[in-house]
Amino acid sequence: MHLAVRGVLRIEETEGKKNKKRPQLRLLDAQRIPDPLDGQMRDTLFSGSAPGETVTIPQHDEKFAQRMTALQTSAASEATERNLMTRERSDTARIFFWVTLGLVAVAMILALVGLLSGREVGFVAIIVSLVLGTVTTVIAAVCAARHRVHTRAGAEAHEYLEGVREFIRVAEADRLRMLQSAHGAERYREGSAEIVHLYERLLPYAMLFGEEKTWGRVLEVAYDTSRSQPNWIAGYTAMHFSSQLSSFSSNTQASSTYTTASSSGGSTGGGFSGGGGGGGFSGGR
Repeated sequence: MHLAVRGVLRIEETEGKKNKKRPQLRLLDAQRIPDPLDGQMRDTLFSGSAPGETVTIPQHDEKFAQRMTALQTSAASEATERNLMTRERSDTARIFFWVTLGLVAVAMILALVGLLSGREVGFVAIIVSLVLGTVTTVIAAVCAARHRVHTRAGAEAHEYLEGVREFIRVAEADRLRMLQSAHGAERYREGSAEIVHLYERLLPYAMLFGEEKTWGRVLEVAYDTSRSQPNWIAGYTAMHFSSQLSSFSSNTQASSTYTTASSSGGSTGGGFSGGGGGGGFSGGR
Protein backbone atom coordinates (compact mmCIF):
# COMPACT_ATOMS: atom_id res chain seq x y z
CA MET A 1 0.00 0.00 0.00
CA HIS A 2 2.89 2.32 0.76
CA LEU A 3 4.31 1.72 -2.72
CA ALA A 4 0.87 2.24 -4.25
CA VAL A 5 0.20 5.67 -2.73
CA ARG A 6 3.77 6.66 -3.65
CA GLY A 7 3.11 5.93 -7.32
CA VAL A 8 5.36 2.89 -7.64
CA LEU A 9 2.52 0.47 -8.37
CA ARG A 10 -1.25 0.28 -8.80
CA ILE A 11 -3.57 -2.14 -7.04
CA GLU A 12 -5.85 -4.01 -9.41
CA GLU A 13 -7.69 -7.32 -9.46
CA THR A 14 -7.60 -10.41 -11.62
CA GLU A 15 -9.55 -13.64 -12.03
CA GLY A 16 -8.48 -16.32 -9.57
CA LYS A 17 -9.51 -19.90 -8.90
CA LYS A 18 -13.23 -20.71 -8.74
CA ASN A 19 -14.01 -17.33 -10.34
CA LYS A 20 -12.80 -15.47 -7.26
CA LYS A 21 -10.95 -12.21 -7.78
CA ARG A 22 -7.40 -11.92 -6.50
CA PRO A 23 -5.39 -8.72 -5.84
CA GLN A 24 -3.01 -7.88 -8.65
CA LEU A 25 -0.17 -5.34 -8.58
CA ARG A 26 0.92 -3.42 -11.68
CA LEU A 27 4.38 -1.84 -11.68
CA LEU A 28 4.19 1.82 -12.74
CA ASP A 29 7.51 3.47 -11.87
CA ALA A 30 10.25 1.29 -10.41
CA GLN A 31 12.45 4.30 -9.64
CA ARG A 32 10.13 6.16 -7.25
CA ILE A 33 11.60 4.49 -4.19
CA PRO A 34 11.69 6.71 -1.07
CA ASP A 35 13.65 4.21 1.04
CA PRO A 36 16.01 1.23 0.47
CA LEU A 37 13.52 -1.05 2.24
CA ASP A 38 10.93 -0.03 -0.35
CA GLY A 39 13.42 -1.12 -2.99
CA GLN A 40 13.64 -4.53 -1.35
CA MET A 41 9.85 -4.81 -1.37
CA ARG A 42 9.70 -3.83 -5.04
CA ASP A 43 12.35 -6.41 -5.97
CA THR A 44 10.66 -9.11 -3.90
CA LEU A 45 7.29 -8.49 -5.51
CA PHE A 46 8.31 -7.88 -9.12
CA SER A 47 11.74 -9.52 -9.42
CA GLY A 48 13.10 -7.45 -12.31
CA SER A 49 9.77 -6.83 -14.05
CA ALA A 50 9.49 -3.89 -16.42
CA PRO A 51 6.97 -1.05 -15.87
CA GLY A 52 3.51 -2.15 -16.94
CA GLU A 53 3.98 -5.77 -15.93
CA THR A 54 1.80 -7.31 -13.23
CA VAL A 55 2.06 -9.84 -10.42
CA THR A 56 -0.83 -11.54 -8.65
CA ILE A 57 -0.82 -11.96 -4.88
CA PRO A 58 -1.02 -15.76 -4.52
CA GLN A 59 -3.51 -17.50 -2.31
CA HIS A 60 -1.48 -20.59 -1.39
CA ASP A 61 2.22 -20.07 -1.98
CA GLU A 62 4.63 -20.91 0.83
CA LYS A 63 7.63 -19.47 -1.07
CA PHE A 64 5.87 -16.12 -1.36
CA ALA A 65 5.16 -16.15 2.38
CA GLN A 66 8.81 -16.98 3.08
CA ARG A 67 9.94 -13.99 1.00
CA MET A 68 7.56 -11.72 2.93
CA THR A 69 8.86 -13.09 6.23
CA ALA A 70 12.43 -12.46 5.08
CA LEU A 71 11.48 -8.82 4.43
CA GLN A 72 10.23 -8.47 8.00
CA THR A 73 13.49 -9.90 9.30
CA SER A 74 15.42 -7.50 7.10
CA ALA A 75 13.40 -4.58 8.45
CA ALA A 76 14.16 -5.60 12.04
CA SER A 77 17.88 -5.73 11.24
CA GLU A 78 17.64 -2.36 9.49
CA ALA A 79 16.12 -0.82 12.63
CA THR A 80 19.29 -1.78 14.49
CA GLU A 81 21.51 -0.51 11.67
CA ARG A 82 19.73 2.84 11.73
CA ASN A 83 20.22 3.13 15.50
CA LEU A 84 16.51 2.84 16.27
CA MET A 85 16.86 -0.38 18.27
CA THR A 86 19.63 -1.88 20.36
CA ARG A 87 20.22 -4.67 22.86
CA GLU A 88 20.95 -3.79 26.48
CA ARG A 89 20.98 -5.47 29.88
CA SER A 90 18.85 -4.11 32.68
CA ASP A 91 20.86 -3.12 35.76
CA THR A 92 17.95 -4.20 37.97
CA ALA A 93 17.77 -7.59 36.23
CA ARG A 94 21.54 -8.05 36.65
CA ILE A 95 21.27 -7.39 40.41
CA PHE A 96 18.30 -9.76 40.61
CA PHE A 97 20.37 -12.45 38.88
CA TRP A 98 23.23 -12.28 41.39
CA VAL A 99 20.92 -12.03 44.40
CA THR A 100 19.05 -15.08 43.13
CA LEU A 101 22.27 -17.03 42.78
CA GLY A 102 23.23 -16.06 46.31
CA LEU A 103 19.89 -17.17 47.75
CA VAL A 104 20.04 -20.45 45.84
CA ALA A 105 23.55 -21.08 47.20
CA VAL A 106 22.40 -20.40 50.77
CA ALA A 107 19.39 -22.71 50.31
CA MET A 108 21.62 -25.47 48.98
CA ILE A 109 24.05 -25.13 51.91
CA LEU A 110 21.22 -25.30 54.45
CA ALA A 111 19.72 -28.32 52.68
CA LEU A 112 23.12 -30.02 52.61
CA VAL A 113 23.62 -29.36 56.34
CA GLY A 114 20.21 -30.88 57.01
CA LEU A 115 21.07 -33.92 54.91
CA LEU A 116 24.43 -34.45 56.67
CA SER A 117 22.73 -34.19 60.04
CA GLY A 118 20.90 -37.40 59.24
CA ARG A 119 17.44 -35.93 59.28
CA GLU A 120 15.00 -37.28 56.67
CA VAL A 121 13.75 -33.81 55.92
CA GLY A 122 17.25 -32.88 54.69
CA PHE A 123 16.94 -35.13 51.62
CA VAL A 124 13.58 -33.61 50.67
CA ALA A 125 14.97 -30.12 51.25
CA ILE A 126 17.92 -30.64 48.94
CA ILE A 127 15.67 -31.99 46.14
CA VAL A 128 13.31 -29.04 46.48
CA SER A 129 16.26 -26.64 46.57
CA LEU A 130 17.71 -28.16 43.39
CA VAL A 131 14.41 -27.88 41.48
CA LEU A 132 13.52 -24.38 42.67
CA GLY A 133 17.12 -23.23 42.33
CA THR A 134 17.33 -24.40 38.72
CA VAL A 135 14.02 -22.81 37.72
CA THR A 136 14.78 -19.53 39.50
CA THR A 137 18.29 -19.33 38.05
CA VAL A 138 17.00 -19.86 34.51
CA ILE A 139 14.38 -17.13 34.97
CA ALA A 140 16.97 -14.77 36.44
CA ALA A 141 19.39 -15.51 33.57
CA VAL A 142 16.69 -14.71 31.00
CA CYS A 143 15.89 -11.44 32.76
CA ALA A 144 19.58 -10.51 32.90
CA ALA A 145 20.17 -11.22 29.20
CA ARG A 146 20.35 -8.44 26.62
CA HIS A 147 16.89 -7.35 25.46
CA ARG A 148 15.85 -5.48 22.35
CA VAL A 149 14.95 -1.89 23.33
CA HIS A 150 14.54 1.49 21.68
CA THR A 151 17.44 3.90 21.41
CA ARG A 152 16.75 7.60 21.95
CA ALA A 153 16.10 8.02 18.23
CA GLY A 154 13.92 4.91 18.25
CA ALA A 155 11.89 6.19 21.19
CA GLU A 156 11.31 9.47 19.35
CA ALA A 157 10.20 7.57 16.25
CA HIS A 158 7.87 5.46 18.40
CA GLU A 159 6.34 8.58 19.94
CA TYR A 160 5.86 10.02 16.47
CA LEU A 161 4.02 6.89 15.32
CA GLU A 162 1.82 7.04 18.41
CA GLY A 163 0.97 10.59 17.35
CA VAL A 164 0.12 9.35 13.85
CA ARG A 165 -2.14 6.70 15.38
CA GLU A 166 -3.93 9.36 17.44
CA PHE A 167 -4.25 11.62 14.37
CA ILE A 168 -5.88 8.77 12.44
CA ARG A 169 -8.33 7.96 15.24
CA VAL A 170 -9.58 11.45 16.16
CA ALA A 171 -12.69 13.09 14.70
CA GLU A 172 -12.39 15.14 11.52
CA ALA A 173 -12.75 18.49 13.29
CA ASP A 174 -9.97 17.58 15.73
CA ARG A 175 -7.83 16.30 12.87
CA LEU A 176 -8.04 19.58 10.97
CA ARG A 177 -7.29 21.46 14.19
CA MET A 178 -4.16 19.35 14.65
CA LEU A 179 -3.09 20.06 11.07
CA GLN A 180 -3.37 23.78 11.69
CA SER A 181 -1.56 23.67 15.03
CA ALA A 182 2.00 24.87 15.53
CA HIS A 183 3.30 21.32 15.05
CA GLY A 184 1.06 20.48 12.13
CA ALA A 185 1.28 23.77 10.25
CA GLU A 186 4.31 22.72 8.22
CA ARG A 187 2.36 19.72 6.89
CA TYR A 188 -0.85 21.65 6.18
CA ARG A 189 -1.68 23.21 2.84
CA GLU A 190 -4.77 25.09 1.76
CA GLY A 191 -7.02 23.24 -0.62
CA SER A 192 -8.67 19.85 -0.43
CA ALA A 193 -6.30 18.28 -2.97
CA GLU A 194 -3.38 18.70 -0.57
CA ILE A 195 -5.43 17.20 2.24
CA VAL A 196 -6.21 14.19 0.04
CA HIS A 197 -2.51 13.81 -0.71
CA LEU A 198 -1.65 13.84 2.99
CA TYR A 199 -4.44 11.42 3.88
CA GLU A 200 -3.30 8.99 1.19
CA ARG A 201 0.25 8.98 2.56
CA LEU A 202 -1.11 8.01 5.99
CA LEU A 203 -3.19 5.12 4.65
CA PRO A 204 -0.41 2.48 5.07
CA TYR A 205 -0.07 3.53 8.72
CA ALA A 206 -3.83 3.27 9.18
CA MET A 207 -3.68 -0.28 7.85
CA LEU A 208 -0.83 -1.15 10.23
CA PHE A 209 -2.93 0.14 13.12
CA GLY A 210 -6.01 -1.80 11.94
CA GLU A 211 -7.85 1.40 11.02
CA GLU A 212 -8.18 0.85 7.26
CA LYS A 213 -11.99 0.91 7.33
CA THR A 214 -12.13 4.14 9.32
CA TRP A 215 -9.44 5.80 7.22
CA GLY A 216 -11.07 4.53 4.03
CA ARG A 217 -14.19 6.50 4.93
CA VAL A 218 -12.04 9.57 5.63
CA LEU A 219 -10.51 9.26 2.16
CA GLU A 220 -13.94 8.76 0.59
CA VAL A 221 -15.03 12.12 2.00
CA ALA A 222 -11.77 13.76 0.92
CA TYR A 223 -12.09 12.44 -2.64
CA ASP A 224 -15.72 13.56 -2.81
CA THR A 225 -14.86 17.02 -1.51
CA SER A 226 -12.04 17.49 -4.02
CA ARG A 227 -13.99 15.75 -6.80
CA SER A 228 -11.06 13.46 -7.50
CA GLN A 229 -10.35 9.74 -7.60
CA PRO A 230 -7.27 7.77 -6.58
CA ASN A 231 -5.04 6.64 -9.44
CA TRP A 232 -3.26 4.05 -7.30
CA ILE A 233 -6.19 1.62 -7.08
CA ALA A 234 -8.33 0.35 -9.95
CA GLY A 235 -12.11 0.21 -9.88
CA TYR A 236 -12.57 2.89 -7.22
CA THR A 237 -16.15 3.44 -6.10
CA ALA A 238 -16.88 5.53 -3.03
CA MET A 239 -19.53 3.09 -1.84
CA HIS A 240 -17.11 0.13 -1.67
CA PHE A 241 -13.76 1.82 -1.07
CA SER A 242 -13.47 0.88 2.63
CA SER A 243 -14.28 -2.73 1.73
CA GLN A 244 -11.65 -2.63 -1.00
CA LEU A 245 -8.99 -1.65 1.49
CA SER A 246 -10.08 -4.15 4.11
CA SER A 247 -10.19 -6.98 1.59
CA PHE A 248 -6.80 -6.12 0.15
CA SER A 249 -5.36 -6.03 3.65
CA SER A 250 -6.83 -9.41 4.65
CA ASN A 251 -5.78 -11.09 1.39
CA THR A 252 -2.19 -9.88 1.51
CA GLN A 253 -1.96 -10.69 5.22
CA ALA A 254 -3.15 -14.24 4.59
CA SER A 255 -0.78 -14.69 1.63
CA SER A 256 2.20 -13.35 3.55
CA THR A 257 1.67 -15.70 6.49
CA TYR A 258 0.61 -18.81 4.56
CA THR A 259 2.13 -22.16 5.51
CA THR A 260 1.49 -25.62 4.14
CA ALA A 261 0.15 -26.78 7.50
CA SER A 262 -2.50 -24.04 7.47
CA SER A 263 -3.75 -24.77 3.96
CA SER A 264 -6.05 -27.51 5.26
CA GLY A 265 -7.63 -24.95 7.54
CA GLY A 266 -9.35 -23.29 4.61
CA SER A 267 -9.81 -19.54 4.72
CA THR A 268 -7.25 -17.00 3.57
CA GLY A 269 -9.33 -13.91 4.08
CA GLY A 270 -12.18 -12.14 2.30
CA GLY A 271 -12.25 -12.49 -1.45
CA PHE A 272 -12.50 -9.86 -4.13
CA SER A 273 -15.63 -9.60 -6.22
CA GLY A 274 -16.81 -7.49 -9.09
CA GLY A 275 -18.76 -4.34 -8.43
CA GLY A 276 -20.10 -1.24 -10.06
CA GLY A 277 -17.95 1.29 -11.81
CA GLY A 278 -15.67 -1.20 -13.50
CA GLY A 279 -15.51 -3.72 -10.64
CA GLY A 280 -13.98 -3.50 -7.25
CA PHE A 281 -12.87 -5.37 -4.19
CA SER A 282 -15.34 -6.52 -1.61
CA GLY A 283 -15.27 -8.47 1.59
CA GLY A 284 -13.33 -7.55 4.67
CA ARG A 285 -11.92 -8.62 7.94
